[in-house]
Amino acid sequence: DVDPRQCSSTSGQVVPPNPGNSITGTTLPTEFDPQWDHLDPDKDRDLVALINTMQLCVHKENTSLQYYPVVIPNVFITGVRDNRNTHVYRDPNQPNIDFYLHVVGVIPITWAKFLNRKFILNGSIPLPMYQPEVVDRNATVTRDLNVSVPIVSYVRAYRNPADGGNLFDPDIPVCEDPKIAAAGCVLMTLDYYLHPTWPEYRLRDEVEWGRDNYTRLGSEQPFQEGSFNISQGPWPVVQWVGPRAEDTPGPWSQRTFPQKSASKFRQECKTGDQCWDIPAAPPMRHLHTAILYTTWTFMDQAWRYLCNEKPECGRDCLANLTCLGGEEYFQENFFLRSAYFRYDDGGIIPPVDLQYEDCPNNCCQDRRLCMRVHDVLGYEVPYDSEMMLVFGGKGYIHEKDPDTGRLIYHSCERIPTEHLLKDWRSCMETVLDDLWRYNLLTGKWEYIKADSAISITTGEKMGYPLARYGHGAVLIEQVDGADDSFKRLYMYIYGGLGPQCPNGGVCNDVWRYEIPFAPQAYYPKYPDGPWLRGNIWTRLKDNPYGGGDRP
Repeated sequence: DVDPRQCSSTSGQVVPPNPGNSITGTTLPTEFDPQWDHLDPDKDRDLVALINTMQLCVHKENTSLQYYPVVIPNVFITGVRDNRNTHVYRDPNQPNIDFYLHVVGVIPITWAKFLNRKFILNGSIPLPMYQPEVVDRNATVTRDLNVSVPIVSYVRAYRNPADGGNLFDPDIPVCEDPKIAAAGCVLMTLDYYLHPTWPEYRLRDEVEWGRDNYTRLGSEQPFQEGSFNISQGPWPVVQWVGPRAEDTPGPWSQRTFPQKSASKFRQECKTGDQCWDIPAAPPMRHLHTAILYTTWTFMDQAWRYLCNEKPECGRDCLANLTCLGGEEYFQENFFLRSAYFRYDDGGIIPPVDLQYEDCPNNCCQDRRLCMRVHDVLGYEVPYDSEMMLVFGGKGYIHEKDPDTGRLIYHSCERIPTEHLLKDWRSCMETVLDDLWRYNLLTGKWEYIKADSAISITTGEKMGYPLARYGHGAVLIEQVDGADDSFKRLYMYIYGGLGPQCPNGGVCNDVWRYEIPFAPQAYYPKYPDGPWLRGNIWTRLKDNPYGGGDRP
């Protein structure tokens, strides 16, 4: 529960990479500068000691040689890498890839002498000469070099025969990120430089909003069978310091999202389905509906219904039950004190997300604090936040003609008939039935994996609205007659056009979607009947005059 910004740099102990093949000690070096009296031949044992203790590796993403984490300037290693990117070596089956040590530029004399002994080379890094075959003893740096020397082996250690002999390796390790044995908490800062395939939205989605990634990947394995040991945070935070596309003068601003890949998401993704690779943002569309609503408030809803209107309860009373008497608070409710929650570990983050069949409806599983913070979809619900709910519309699949490189949507009418594939006859245009919401403050999109109401007459699910565009939508607020602070929010939709609608594609049906504008615990759970927590489509009575003129 400690804010990582308050942690000191000594809160964790760094474990060096490549155990048994790495730097000794518990601190990482800050420079590469092997020093010994290199002009005195009797000091050769000091050089051997440095070779035995200073272990090198190759950068995991490029050819730089490192005294981890220090990059050794002007020195590079090329060769074949194994599939796991753990070693660089010479592969006789790939003779076109050289296993070489390269020096490009000027390096200190001590570096050259160290590297000439640290590697068994078929040649050597040339030293400056005073005259032919006489090394210039006054020189401190090499000449401006551009040399490539074949590597025979890498020297891990020179040892006496009695100690087992020298340790020569035919390969060089690739540098690994250090492991951290945390005592308390550790603050890690990563500088990220702008890349066209990683805009700000995608970075935030992966690092800041994807908390479930950290609960799984940061927990001890195998996480499927065990309990997550990371469930409280503190969580990573992205601080964007560069310019944004929306930072433009004038009354309008623009926000961009990674929508090209989202256009190809065509899974059946409703409650009870497994949904893999749900996109981070909705595909492009037009002729859709969008309504605005506001999430619950602290005083009128959270403090009143979940914090018992106690004056000592602050805005953190959803996850911090101290003002309510701790976990004894759960004993006041028949459902929360039931055996279903006997293994509640006190976690707040939902153990599963919308990829799984159990989410929504059971995203929090047996975590009661989770239900006080997250809605039925497993999303955290902020106070007083304006949200936009988007349904349906027309879009297109972002696919290009491999022959011309043009988008099929824009150029299908110019494609010759004999080259027009069957799937292209619609110009890749699609009619959508997906539901999304957008947080106007944070700029975050959330996919709505909707559920269906159960018919009273048949006992079966009513289903979902057909894909459509050009329909109408309106927000309706329903207030409890006995308590005007308890309310439910609904979106009603009517009509529109869709390829599956009867009457020549004219829709005349009416649907109601209950918006989960508050966490699950806000909605009352009764002994009988389903727990109505929102996120439910209900089909209402159709318009009897739909599809034609009213008489």
